[in-house]
Amino acid sequence: MSNINGINGYHGLPPVGSTSSVGAGSKNEPTEPPTGTQGDRVEISQMARILGQVSALPEVRQEKIDSVRQALQNGSYDVDGRLSEALDQFLEENLGL
Repeated sequence: MSNINGINGYHGLPPVGSTSSVGAGSKNEPTEPPTGTQGDRVEISQMARILGQVSALPEVRQEKIDSVRQALQNGSYDVDGRLSEALDQFLEENLGL
């Protein structure tokens, strides 16, 4: 019982660096990459670009945030239409959109 054979003739992978004919000459797997082909490509979505630009923006203006937060709490901040206007202004000023 000290000699265990591989399952269905499989005896494991050959050692690293050894020459093996496994897969060599296979019609489905070329042995060398074809010449004249392009390498891998990466495409970055528009949303990823925007998020990258947003992450590069300077630190927030805490005093502005605090004043808006205070106005919201005491009911003196006009919310109607301000969000859309603020977002448009932000995108135009900071991202050029």
